[in-house]
Amino acid sequence: MPRPSLAHTRCAHPLTCAHCLALPTEMNPVPQMEMQKSPVFCVAHAGSCRPELFLFGHLGSSSAYFSTPEKRGWWSLRLWSVAGISIALLSACFIVSCVVTYHFTYGETGKRLSELHSYSSLTCFSEGTKVPAWGCCPASWKSFGSSCYFISSEEKVWSKSEQNCVKMGAHLVVFNTEAEQNFIVQQLNESFSYFLGLSDPQGNNNWQWIDKTPYEKNVRFWHLGEPNHSAEQCASIVFWKPAGWGWNDVICETRRNSICEMNKIYL
Repeated sequence: MPRPSLAHTRCAHPLTCAHCLALPTEMNPVPQMEMQKSPVFCVAHAGSCRPELFLFGHLGSSSAYFSTPEKRGWWSLRLWSVAGISIALLSACFIVSCVVTYHFTYGETGKRLSELHSYSSLTCFSEGTKVPAWGCCPASWKSFGSSCYFISSEEKVWSKSEQNCVKMGAHLVVFNTEAEQNFIVQQLNESFSYFLGLSDPQGNNNWQWIDKTPYEKNVRFWHLGEPNHSAEQCASIVFWKPAGWGWNDVICETRRNSICEMNKIYL
């Protein structure tokens, strides 16, 4: 019987095929020109079409198109190997990303906890709605916003008060909002004044916050007429009637109570 000629037909298959090579009994090599048109071909066997993936660059124009089951199995193995390697690489990237995130997030937390090893306990509060977190302060400290505050009743000069705060991993308080100050004064005794982290080292009215917060851009709550003396180079907060709580410039070598502030620890 003479060999039938190639006929282009449509394939009833979910995958769209560019061509269907209708061969009744066997597969013939796919012509080079056909290879250049589409990477997907349907090969007919006994009246049924099935899609085949044609990989360019690996087959020459004279090679049989997956002419044996062994060749089809070999190409399938190569494809699965490539897929496996890709998945492994993606998994490795994911693991590395997790390790880096853990290092920066929990590494910093561990560092802060090590700095606070002298505290016997921490008081933690659940904070945040979208991203739940625990904000912690040493048990004897007050919590407000993202900070913890310690009211020291030990009277010291300004420089010694700052050193005492530093030993606890903190610094003299820096007020950034009226709400923050209103919270703190509720913890204070009206009979005492308390050093702030604010000073004028040169006595030329160039006031500076201990944490480098810009003075001119920050809130200020001086009592009326204060500051008023170049020799008084440190700031304190004090209760005066009838004005209430406000700031006053004082001599740094006088002994006063103080307020320490530190960042909360987030777990």
